[in-house]
Amino acid sequence: MNFHLKIRTWYLLLTFWGAINLNGNISFSSIETLPTLFENSLLRKEADEKLTDDTDCEVTVSFTQYICEGSVYIFNDIIFNSSGVYVDTLTTIQGCDSIIYLELIISPTLYYSFSDEICEGWNYFFGNHVLNTAGTYSDTLTGSTGCDSIVTLNLTVKDHINISLGEDTILCEGNTLTLDAVGYETYRWSTGDTTESIQVHTSDRYTLSVTDESGCSASDDILVSFISTPHANVESDITICVGEPVMLRGSGGDRCFWLPTPNFPGTTACDTIDFPMDTTIYQLVVLNQLQSMSCTDTAQLQVNVNSPPHIDLVPDTTICSGCPVNLVEQLVDCEECQCIWTGINDTQLTNCNPLVNPVIGTDYVAMITDKHGCKDTASVTIRIEDMSTSVLRFPEKVIDIFPNPARNSFGITGLENNTDTRIKFYSLAGKLLYMTSGYAKEIDISSLENGFYLVVIESEGNFFRQKLLKI
Repeated sequence: MNFHLKIRTWYLLLTFWGAINLNGNISFSSIETLPTLFENSLLRKEADEKLTDDTDCEVTVSFTQYICEGSVYIFNDIIFNSSGVYVDTLTTIQGCDSIIYLELIISPTLYYSFSDEICEGWNYFFGNHVLNTAGTYSDTLTGSTGCDSIVTLNLTVKDHINISLGEDTILCEGNTLTLDAVGYETYRWSTGDTTESIQVHTSDRYTLSVTDESGCSASDDILVSFISTPHANVESDITICVGEPVMLRGSGGDRCFWLPTPNFPGTTACDTIDFPMDTTIYQLVVLNQLQSMSCTDTAQLQVNVNSPPHIDLVPDTTICSGCPVNLVEQLVDCEECQCIWTGINDTQLTNCNPLVNPVIGTDYVAMITDKHGCKDTASVTIRIEDMSTSVLRFPEKVIDIFPNPARNSFGITGLENNTDTRIKFYSLAGKLLYMTSGYAKEIDISSLENGFYLVVIESEGNFFRQKLLKI
């Protein structure tokens, strides 16, 4: 609170002649003391001087006396209370008459009134009084003549100046705030400006002091805070396959939000995981926050979701040993696909539509990959008919393998020399060990390890297969 002091000093020049008694009455003398007073007074001195200079015994003395209004003057046992010229005769010490002329002047009580004003919260010093409320006040003062003067003050207290810069404000960096106050005489901002308004763009506490035309003053301050601007950052667009997770990574603010909201939260709100089933545009919202105010920025990221290729294999089935079978029924959405199999020999390992001739039951697994890296897998089991005995599908022909068991070689009987005939020799694991076209009288197996093998003969759509034991 500011403490203000306003002092008015009034000087009243009052001329006073004579003496003042304890009752407040001004008197020249009293009847009892008049001779003594006269003997020692200037009047006696003046009368004696006149008697010395003049041959005439009579002396005339004149003087003027001032008293205050309401007071009395006693002269030679006579009471006077009004202005005028009074004459009396006194006897001097020489016995001569002295004519005394008294001019009595009544000094009236002076009345003075004035008005003044102060601002609310100020103090006004009036005589010995300290005033701070509106009203009419009087005081009695004594002038230089000793007479009273009545001073009346009409004091007005002006209402307090209402100045407000508003509530503390929080803005985003880059904005400008205008602070103003209109209708005052003078302005002084904490920035040094003296204008009605200023524009601010930095965080600080700003103070304004104003004064109106009466000199009343007031002040207010406001805290203005600017939040640093966030900058949303995301990675480049991403391509995934259906069912694969995508890691959404963002930065640039104190807090992050992804829209649409991911189904699986990541380690932080800025880095999260989602499983989109279709191509999706994600929006990253980053913000910097102070109290209830936040500043935001956004960035977009597109996640392209590709459908995986699809491979349909034949159903699980049973075939004769060495019989051919196509494993694939169809390929769907397989542009520029690459295939890899398990259970197939090396020559068809990457064939997307292989033809196989298993001699034993085999589980085949296919994994296909398209140009986007999307994958699909499928499996099929091909079972082989019981091969414990020879199987012959050569009509009207008797074919046999001898010797069986064999040690170093074996031969085939009942088979004509035909260039369309193929003789295949497999391990029971399905690996082709030997193949020839046309008739072969004897096949060398001396380099093979002892065990069971399978001999398959194909010719003109007919086939023969039989186990062979190498000893």
